[in-house]
Order: sequence, then C-alpha cells, then structure tokens
Amino acid sequence: MNLKKLQTTNRPQKALRPIGMKLFAACALSLLSASSFAQKGFDFGIRLGAHASAMLNNTDQEAGKELDFAVKPAMAFGIGAGYNFNNHMGVGIDILYSSQGQGYKGNLDSTTTDGVYSQNIAIQAFANNIALNGDYTAKTTLSCLKIPILFRYGGDNTKKSYFSMFIGPQINILSGVKYTVNDKDAPTTDLSLKNEEAYNKTTFDAVLGLGAGFNLSSSLTLTAHLRLDYGLSDIENKNAKFELISSNNYYGTGRAATHNATGGLMVGLNYKLKQAAPKGKPQPAAKKK
Repeated sequence: MNLKKLQTTNRPQKALRPIGMKLFAACALSLLSASSFAQKGFDFGIRLGAHASAMLNNTDQEAGKELDFAVKPAMAFGIGAGYNFNNHMGVGIDILYSSQGQGYKGNLDSTTTDGVYSQNIAIQAFANNIALNGDYTAKTTLSCLKIPILFRYGGDNTKKSYFSMFIGPQINILSGVKYTVNDKDAPTTDLSLKNEEAYNKTTFDAVLGLGAGFNLSSSLTLTAHLRLDYGLSDIENKNAKFELISSNNYYGTGRAATHNATGGLMVGLNYKLKQAAPKGKPQPAAKKK
C-alpha cells in the first residue's frame, strides 16, 4: 500500500516537469524578445527647447561703443524620427522651427564714427521714422526651419537611464526676418529692399548634442540634451542692394561673414515602434522511451 501511494503521488510530479520547462522557456523567450525590441527599431516624437542665440560677426565685435551685444533668449520646437541599429547606435532626423537672432545695444551720436552694422541699424530707424540718437537698443529676429540629419550614439538604451549624444549636419532654411529698434517694429527699409532679401535663404550648420535618455516605459523614452549648433556659411546676402539707391550696398564693403549660433536645452519625448519577433515553428516534444 505504501508503494502504491508513493507511485500515485509521484505521477503528477512527473507530469508537471515538462509543463514547468515549457513555462520557463516561454518566459526566457519573452525576455529575449523584449530586449530585442528595446535594442533596435524606429522611433518618433516631439521636440521642445529653449536656447540663447547669436549672430557672430568679427566686424560687429570691433565696432566699439556704437555696438554691443545683448543676450537673445528664444525657443525651438518640432518633431523627429529615427532608427536604432542596436542598443548603442542609430540615426535620426528632426524638423524644427527656431526663433533666433541677435540683440544689440550701443550709442549713436554726432561724434560716432561710421560703424558697419550700426549704420544698418540707423538706416532701419530712418526708413521707419524711428528717432535714433544717443543710446539705443535693437534686435534682429530670424525665423528658421532647421532640418538636422543626426548620427546617434549612447550607452545601453535598454537601461532605465543612459548617456546619449548626437552629431551631424543641419540645413537651415530662413522663413522670416523681423527688426526692432528702440522696442519699435521696423518692418521695411522703405528703400525697396525687403528684410528677407538681406539674408541668404538657405545655409548649413553643424550640430552637437550631449545628454541622457530615460526609459519611462517599454515604449516611451524621454531625452534631454545640451544642444549646440553653429552656422558654417554666411547668413548675410552680401549682394543685397537698395533699389532706390543703386550705388549703395546694404552691407558695407569688407564686412566679415556672419554665422548663426545657438546653445540651450532640448528635450524630446519619443515613442518606440517595437519590431515583431521572428516567427519559428515550435519544436515537437521528445517521445518517452
């Protein structure tokens, strides 16, 4: 009787062993699949940033008391998408609207020498009937559409948090220009030259971002980067002329190239598209001998 009881109690334990092995294999497979989802695949999301901007020009920097620079804070926002080759490397592209430019302050009076950019500010004020004498403030605001093409590299993106960086070229398309002098709009030169004509429509930049990524869930990732970009080409159209004063160029002779530059914090919220796991035929269970 004892032997029969022992055999009876052993039978269900033997039956549970293959079931337990199958459950273990299924769990292991699901973990491997989840890892592969996090390692590679497409993602897309939104971008939002705040930055300080400048229009860097050697001629302006040598203008003395006529012209000094003021910090111009601005914003950028847009969308982006990318593809991770593995859990460290990938590529991406963004489409960003950026408000940027340069703030100025200085002094123009009867004793001021003829500085190049301060002369342009004086023309803007004159053409828009804005009194300009003594201390003044001015601001140039450029509305740009930026399209960076990025190589992305970082730490293990399957972790809860990881190091993240990107680098690459950027196409910068000018969509609008606005001037203000002494806090008053200067919408036109009144000399048959539109504001936008004083700048090149398309320029090229270099972009660098350093920061971190945070996996909020298996599908959502938050990124935060210190983002810097610098214009590789001159934003100003040195061939711009006043049509009503054909002998006068908008920019003075010998004026240096002007380069856009921005630096600030860019955050992104990305949704990851999980790749489907490869389908495989289940292996038949081994027959008992």
